[in-house]
Amino acid sequence: MQNRVERVNVGVMMSGQGLVADVFSATASFMKERRRKEEAQLRAKRAYSPAQEDARRKATSELMQQHMGFFAQFFQQAVNTVSNAVDGDGSDLKVGNRKRAQKWFERGEPAPVA
Repeated sequence: MQNRVERVNVGVMMSGQGLVADVFSATASFMKERRRKEEAQLRAKRAYSPAQEDARRKATSELMQQHMGFFAQFFQQAVNTVSNAVDGDGSDLKVGNRKRAQKWFERGEPAPVA
């Protein structure tokens, strides 16, 4: 979204010395561009059936194999790692599976001497 429309300084706008001739038309064009981008993103996030998703995945791996040869498998692992980090469920980030450290009396050891 940056660099689409020149940034308008309020002081410059109030003094009438800015490069933006009409802030309302600049705002309207920015909002139009933003709406167009949001609609394009919604179209890109189309849900595919499982069969279509498998076919797309296979086609992608075949194309990568053709273009990258031996290195395709490593690149695919990197893409999967990034994809899991972005779209994953966060199960690898949970701490709940850690075991609590045992205290000295739970281990059956004699009391420490102070």
